Amino acid sequence: MTLNVSKTKCMLSGKIQGKLSLMIRNQQIELVDCFKYLGVWLDIHMKFMQQAEYAASKASKAACKVNRLIDGRDGVSLKTGIELYKTLVRPCWEFSVASWATMPESRVSLLEKVQARCLRKILGAKCHASGDAVDVIAGVTPVRLRIQQLCSLEFVRLL
Repeated sequence: MTLNVSKTKCMLSGKIQGKLSLMIRNQQIELVDCFKYLGVWLDIHMKFMQQAEYAASKASKAACKVNRLIDGRDGVSLKTGIELYKTLVRPCWEFSVASWATMPESRVSLLEKVQARCLRKILGAKCHASGDAVDVIAGVTPVRLRIQQLCSLEFVRLL
């Protein structure tokens, strides 16, 4: 197997003292603090902070596209709007969540805000409406429960 040295990165995780210098064919391998591997951002502390922000960003962009279709209740129906959320927005933050579900509380709340903002727009709710109430009215599983559900399904699949 031939390695492309210019695309090769090295990331060390855990408590490491000192620097590591790796060379392949007399070329220095870049030492990085985080990198994207198979669509998931990995960092040296395995906290997945950047992954949660990346997923929330992708979900927000998808939500904007769905919200343009809503057009103040003159666009698609409520049921169609919720289905669009479930098929276009939610998968953006659900992608491989079972592998990065150990993220900090602040990142879970970031995903909850994205979901609540999108569902408020779909339902035509006021901007100060409770995120939990919006989830119930829309019939959408709350983010925390959805993460637990996906992790449990992945665990059973692995068994």
